Amino acid sequence: MLTPTEEDSKGFVMGFRIKNMAYDKFGEYAAKKGFRIRLVPESHLNSVRVSTHLYNNPEEVMKFIDIVREVV
Repeated sequence: MLTPTEEDSKGFVMGFRIKNMAYDKFGEYAAKKGFRIRLVPESHLNSVRVSTHLYNNPEEVMKFIDIVREVV
């Protein structure tokens, strides 16, 4: 996880990398599963950024976590 985890930095945006899959391949996989995420190639971050919103429900968040677990 690239986003700081201390209490003062918590928010609705999280950046991360998956060790066993390129960020762009994960982006394709997430899109096939119905998720729209931001890929961050700038500054060689080569990471995934997820932004949740007030309108996302817990089931949607858990579904995303499940697809991350599938590839990890």
